[in-house]
Amino acid sequence: MTCVYDVTGEYDIIVVAKFRNREDMNRFVKSVLSIDGVEKTNTHVALEIVKEDFRLEP
Repeated sequence: MTCVYDVTGEYDIIVVAKFRNREDMNRFVKSVLSIDGVEKTNTHVALEIVKEDFRLEP
């Protein structure tokens, strides 16, 4: 898991994560679904990284 955001709008939380393969991703999603209070998930897979930089500029 790279980032977790508490957001407004259609979703309550957005999680950004990287996985070695689909099996690892599937295991993670199933573990999230097993958390009490989680009703559903919505998963998106990035096809290509156009830009990725999590550093904050001063």
